[in-house]
Amino acid sequence: MRAQIMHGAGRRRLLGALLVAGALAACGPNASNEAPPIPSGAWFTSWRDNGAGGHYLLQIERGRALAEGRKMAGVIRTRSDCEPNGQTLNHCRYTIELSDDARIDVIDHHEVARYRSLQPGESIILLRFNSGWVVAQASGG
Repeated sequence: MRAQIMHGAGRRRLLGALLVAGALAACGPNASNEAPPIPSGAWFTSWRDNGAGGHYLLQIERGRALAEGRKMAGVIRTRSDCEPNGQTLNHCRYTIELSDDARIDVIDHHEVARYRSLQPGESIILLRFNSGWVVAQASGG
């Protein structure tokens, strides 16, 4: 069996496909480990204050937003990627199991040196903030 050598147009198509795939992978919440703009109407003006009083604004990465005005109990099932970035902000990712057995994946942009991260097994109450964000009230907050 002979290996084929890719020339000209084929090589450009492959390179183009790889560039598109890389761009698509970089899209989505927190792809660069940077905090997004704080959503309008948030009770704080810096991500460093997220978590004050046990209230956390969480960015929905996967799953559905909660219904308008509805509170729902949840349990943190997993936590990952909690290392701080260059600005000392953490972007912890959590999988939350909701009381209706659905799951959502969220990102918690905060400064762990000021306000703790949520822990696997911890019970929380969630409330819709908008279509892309929920507010979590930690039981210990």
